Amino acid sequence: DKLSAESLYIKTRTDMRLIDVTEISTLDEVIKNHIIQVLVAKGNNKTKAAQALGIHRRQLYRLLDTYQIKTR
Repeated sequence: DKLSAESLYIKTRTDMRLIDVTEISTLDEVIKNHIIQVLVAKGNNKTKAAQALGIHRRQLYRLLDTYQIKTR
């Protein structure tokens, strides 16, 4: 059996849908984008963002540096 794009499915809460393999992000991209989304949602409050991410504030600062995320 060969693996094909048509055979890759992801289960969502409401349906099964085909994954577009051309739009798959790397894990680093997913992590960076999630951190940015949480920061925006928390009004750039790093303490609240770290709490929402379930990490210590120090770890958030390390991740901001690692992923070169600029904040105010």
